[in-house]
Amino acid sequence: MLNKHQLKIKLRKLLSATFVRLEFEDLVVDFCAAHPPMHFGNQQIAGNDSQEETVDRFLGYVHNHGDLTLLVRLAVLAASLRPHHTGYKHLIQELRGDPTLSIILNTSIKDVWEGDAKNRILETLAIFSVAPAVDFQNSGISDRQGRTSTFEGFQNRIGDRLGALNASDFYRQFYMNSRRICQIIVTTGNGDEPRGTGFLVGPDLVLTCFHCLRKEILSRTDFANAGMTEVKCRFDMFGRSSVQLPQDIRLMENFVDWHIDSSPPVDSDSEAAGFQEARSPNKSYLDFALIRLKERLGEQPILADEMNAGLRRGWIPIPRAAPILHPGMAIVIFQNPEQVIQIGIDTSGLESISPLRTRFRHFVTTAPGSSGAPCFALSDWSLIGLHQFSDPNPQSPRFNQGIPIEAVASKIERFLP
Repeated sequence: MLNKHQLKIKLRKLLSATFVRLEFEDLVVDFCAAHPPMHFGNQQIAGNDSQEETVDRFLGYVHNHGDLTLLVRLAVLAASLRPHHTGYKHLIQELRGDPTLSIILNTSIKDVWEGDAKNRILETLAIFSVAPAVDFQNSGISDRQGRTSTFEGFQNRIGDRLGALNASDFYRQFYMNSRRICQIIVTTGNGDEPRGTGFLVGPDLVLTCFHCLRKEILSRTDFANAGMTEVKCRFDMFGRSSVQLPQDIRLMENFVDWHIDSSPPVDSDSEAAGFQEARSPNKSYLDFALIRLKERLGEQPILADEMNAGLRRGWIPIPRAAPILHPGMAIVIFQNPEQVIQIGIDTSGLESISPLRTRFRHFVTTAPGSSGAPCFALSDWSLIGLHQFSDPNPQSPRFNQGIPIEAVASKIERFLP
C-alpha cells in the first residue's frame, strides 16, 4: 500500500511535469472549492518560484490538512484533466489495486465530486479501465448497451483552457459545415451500401478516402455502363425530426469525369504498426479520393430552410498553408456514418504526428463509416485533415488516425477553385 509520503512524491513529479502555472492554479481552485474550508490563495501560488516549488508548497498544504484521503482525491482530479497521460493511468491503477485505497477512491467519487467534475472523473476512470461500465451518449441520449469501460474515445467537455468561444461563429461553423458533409453510398441491385463520409471542397468536388471507393477506382468504373451500380453523395442527413429530406447527388457517369485524383492507403498492418520512420507511410500512400458530382451543389442555395433562405451552401476550403499541428490540440470531426450527421469533439484530441507528416493519431470518437470525415482545429475551425483509420483491436483500441490535409493539398490544389 502506498503511504502518504510515497503518494505525495508521485504526485509532485506528475503535477510538475504535466501542468503549466495557469492550469495548476485552476486545479488548485477546483480542489479547494470541493474541500472547504481549505484555501490556498493566489498569494501562495504567485511569485518567482518555479513550478516544482509551487507544486511542492501546495502538496505540503494538502498533506498537512488531512490524511491520505485528500491526496487520493487530488490524484483523481489531476488525472481527469490529463486523461491520456500514462503516468496518471499507472498511478490510478495502483490506487485501484489496493483494497484500502480503492475504497477511498470510490468514496471520493460518490461523496465529494459532482457535476462536470464528477462526469469527467468517471470518464477518465473508464479510459483507464478501472471503473464499471458507464453510460455513453449519442446526441444527448443515453446509450445503455453495457459496453465495457475500455477506451473508446470519450468526448471531453470544452474546458476553460480553450478560452471563450464566440457563440455566433460557433453556431455558424456547426451549421455551415454540417451542410457540406455527405455520406458516400454505392447503389447496386442489392440496394444502398454506405461506404464512408465525404465533404465538399469545391462547387462540385468531394474529398473522401480511397478505401471507401477502392473497388470502383481500381476497376475504373463507368457508371453509365455498370448496370445498376452508381455512386451518390447524400447530403443534409439531419434525422427524422428535420423538415428537410436528404439530397442524393450522383457522381459523373464516366470514370475520367468523376475520378479527379486519388492515392491508395498502405495495408492495415502497416497503418497500425506505429510511427517508426521505417514503417511510416510516404506521400504515395495518402488514402484519399477527389471525386466530381453531376451538380455544382456548392453554388446552390440551401433548400427548405426558411431561416437561411437563399444562403449558398459553399464548401470547406483547403488551406494553402500547412496548418499547425501539435499534440494536445482540440479537434472537431464532422462525420456521416449512419442515418444522421454526428459531431465528435475532444479538447485534447491530437496525440501524435508521423515522422513524414502523412498521418496523425487522435482520440476523437468516430463510428464505422466515418472514414473521409473532415477534422478541424477547434481554435480557429481550420481544416487539418481527414479521418482515415482506427485501431483494428476492437477490445482495447488505443487510437484513431487521420491524414494531414497539407499532404493531400499538395496533390489536389491544381483542381481546386
